[in-house]
Amino acid sequence: MKVSIAMTTYNGSRHILSQLNSLKNQTMQPDEVIIVDDHSTDDTADLILSFIAKYHLKHFKLYINKENTGYKSNFKEALSKVTGDYIFLCDQDDIWSSKKIETMMSIMLTHKEIACLNTSYHLIDGQGEKLEDTYILKDLKPNVIHSVSTKEIFIQNISM
Repeated sequence: MKVSIAMTTYNGSRHILSQLNSLKNQTMQPDEVIIVDDHSTDDTADLILSFIAKYHLKHFKLYINKENTGYKSNFKEALSKVTGDYIFLCDQDDIWSSKKIETMMSIMLTHKEIACLNTSYHLIDGQGEKLEDTYILKDLKPNVIHSVSTKEIFIQNISM
């Protein structure tokens, strides 16, 4: 069982180190973290490379697009590079709970019928402070697995 993270970046120097730290500090480490930068014009790529070198993160790999391709194509590129049996998608401005991978993998391995697992999240401001929660699917209960239809996924954001 191999766990991969597919992360995309673009001009994310303001938040990238917080996210990289949250990945580095996971209680269950991924086998690989594939980061594809979409030809940033700031120092995002340099910050990532320095972070990888500082912490000797041999399982973190950075690829830089020769030109900007847009976020959809950039995620497609990241997904084409991962080799894991389980793949986590990651944005540059997230901050993951330290047990995110451990918790989600435990659920996935316990419930083999699950093909895709999505988590809730809290919105934060530019200083990392939690904002008021706004739930899209209001009938969902915390810490309970819910089946969500494909229609719901296509119509609305189901992660909150």
